[in-house]
Amino acid sequence: MKMAAAFEEGIGKMSVIAGLAPAKINLSLRVVSRRSDGFHELDSVVAFLDLCDSLLFSPVFSNSQELHISGRVGSVPADQRNLVLRAAEALSDHVDKDLPFSAVLDKRIPAGAGLGGGSSDAATALLVLNEMHELNLSADDLSQVGSTIGSDVPMFVMSSAGSCRLRGRGELVEPLTWTPQGYCVLILPKVHCPTPAVYGAWDRAPCSTDAQHPVPCECEPQAEAWLANCFNDLQTAAFALFPLLQQIQQQAADICGRPVRMTGSGSALFTAFSNMTLASQMANRISDEVNVESLVVPFRTGAGNKLPEVEHADH
Repeated sequence: MKMAAAFEEGIGKMSVIAGLAPAKINLSLRVVSRRSDGFHELDSVVAFLDLCDSLLFSPVFSNSQELHISGRVGSVPADQRNLVLRAAEALSDHVDKDLPFSAVLDKRIPAGAGLGGGSSDAATALLVLNEMHELNLSADDLSQVGSTIGSDVPMFVMSSAGSCRLRGRGELVEPLTWTPQGYCVLILPKVHCPTPAVYGAWDRAPCSTDAQHPVPCECEPQAEAWLANCFNDLQTAAFALFPLLQQIQQQAADICGRPVRMTGSGSALFTAFSNMTLASQMANRISDEVNVESLVVPFRTGAGNKLPEVEHADH
């Protein structure tokens, strides 16, 4: 009885903690080569968007880990396949202790679109559980745990800047002081692009942008300047697998009169404008004329899931 009372007292001192998990887009993505371990060597400039999943973690009077999902649920699993629960399990193993919680995940980032929603959710889970259970792990520690879950997870753990540069298989993260300006027009085709399939298509016909090609973070931050230097070495591979994507990309580029690029392994596409009114007009035209969902999303000045943006409420 005393142990149970002490456990409940400890839980009572915990807070309900909310965290935001932002989407990302790859402004540039160079696939250098396929590595001997099966991963690919990458060089990518990434920007974070003000399109976020939200997670609300509550303490529980048991050793259970519960996850409930709302919003853009789609094909997102709520079982152990979900990266939030996988992150919690990996962190529990790392510290060799139970980390109980009940979490509600409100999905706003489409799955399978190359926007990093699952990895961002996992990173936010690591950050929140580290705070909730007073583990006092460093960002490097959490990043190491995150890398066992997915190559993109350390990016969301480590970066509190508006953009970063990724190397290796994506686990080597360099936060940037450069932040893109403008408004992102995010185009969301109803196409699910499995990442392994897209990389497999690249393996069959590899093509790498020259290493000397300018990257967006070397340009002025105005939208028209950095957009001209956006590229994605996976785009041709994804278009070969899903021709509808190329059709949508061409139609959107014709409407906007500027480049439209794919992010990650797809299927989301993007372009950008300095003027919000013009961005909204173009997004509306794409939605109406191409019959595909389009959003205007600001760029974030911070990744969004780093403390102190995590909010506390008394339990």
